[in-house]
Amino acid sequence: MKIKQLLYRRVDDLTSAEKEFYCHDQDVLNSCDKYKTIHYSTDLYWNDEHDLKGYDALCEEAYKEVGGKPL
Repeated sequence: MKIKQLLYRRVDDLTSAEKEFYCHDQDVLNSCDKYKTIHYSTDLYWNDEHDLKGYDALCEEAYKEVGGKPL
């Protein structure tokens, strides 16, 4: 399985094999708290660097929705 097969999909929609692969790649991949979609960790906005209105990690679209200004 390849990472690109998981990107931008909802975590809830993954098969058990895909979820296992996703869990082993948590240093590279993570999910947007608002949409539950998978992204590269480096592409997410994190609460230690931005005001995410109670979320831990948000994709760019979700970040804009909560009032953030993308870089």
